[in-house]
Amino acid sequence: MSTPTPRPTPTAQPLAHNPSTRPPHTPTQYPAPPHHQTPTPQYPLPAQSPVPTQNPVPTQGGASSAPTAQYPVPTQQPVSAQAVAQRPPHTQHEFQHLPAALSGRGLVKYYGDVVGLAGVDVAVRPGEALAVMGPSGNGKTTLLHVLAGILVPDQGEVWLGNDRVDQLSDGQRTVLRRRRLGFVFQDNQLLAELPADENVALPLMVDGMSRREAVGRARATLAQVGLANEAGRRPGELSGGQAQRVAIARALVGEPQVVFADEPTGALDAATGGQVIDLLVGAATHRGAAVVVVTHDDAVAARCHRVVRIVDGRVSER
Repeated sequence: MSTPTPRPTPTAQPLAHNPSTRPPHTPTQYPAPPHHQTPTPQYPLPAQSPVPTQNPVPTQGGASSAPTAQYPVPTQQPVSAQAVAQRPPHTQHEFQHLPAALSGRGLVKYYGDVVGLAGVDVAVRPGEALAVMGPSGNGKTTLLHVLAGILVPDQGEVWLGNDRVDQLSDGQRTVLRRRRLGFVFQDNQLLAELPADENVALPLMVDGMSRREAVGRARATLAQVGLANEAGRRPGELSGGQAQRVAIARALVGEPQVVFADEPTGALDAATGGQVIDLLVGAATHRGAAVVVVTHDDAVAARCHRVVRIVDGRVSER
């Protein structure tokens, strides 16, 4: 049997703002910054204390008035593709002074002999919404999965705050995703047999919170996204936009540090999609969470603070 030819290690794509003389990627090119030298382990993670709500939640003992939506759905139409280039300069740089909430350095990922990521550097900061664009099959979803700890990179580092995600065990990464990350999917992935409030409460109950407390927090979060009156409805009784707003509430109810959204408007019409992405970005960043949105839609990208493009597994600023 012949010896297989070793696959080459791809060279990292230089960042747009780095000098052209940047040397090729090496595994030691991305040392942790000083505050990462001795990160404090957060595992096993402590149980989160409940976040107090400002609005009363109906109980069996008596009904209270429905809370006012904290993030009413906007009525504006989707922004044109030209808006991406027309954004004022401060919106592209206003987060640069903040430490990264999430970062990937020199990320390389193989699928057999196919290179999914070829030395990617990316970071997103608290309160910032980052859009990831690019042709299908060029690494957008792979990048999202690596940053979220669903996949482990073959080379490179992923940091969530002071935690080196790629060095955690499978079980630790599962706990991290459940307690510190939120996810919004194209098809919402709600459970058809559960009402909206229980769909939103489910991640909290899985993490050990009592049903009463979890449902109370879920109803408060639904009210914040304008669905106080739909808490008892099942997904089949909701419109597509309402169902996706339930999915946003589910992503936010655990107070995540980062929210990942994979084509969150792909199944919606343009007007509804614009409303949903405005709600997602507004509600998440208002809470100080970072948002990573994978999208093909220029109008969706225009609603984010910054846009990167990934082609052939390499990232460049747009």
